[in-house]
Amino acid sequence: MKPAIFISMVGSASETATRHVQADKIIRAIKEGKWRAPLEQIRRLYAKTILRTGDPEAAKKAAKLAVAPLKKSYRTFC
Repeated sequence: MKPAIFISMVGSASETATRHVQADKIIRAIKEGKWRAPLEQIRRLYAKTILRTGDPEAAKKAAKLAVAPLKKSYRTFC
């Protein structure tokens, strides 16, 4: 039997207190779509911002800035 592999997880990017979760549980949750809605929200906002901005380089920068607060508010794994 292989030893369990653990991944550190924080509630958001601004938190420092970690909790350790078994990697297989994280992988199962990803496959089951546990975080699908937040990721889709980020993708929609990114795409919407790209479309609203004319210049391609400025659009990427604006889109990254637009989604940054959302990305920082979701769970983070390390």
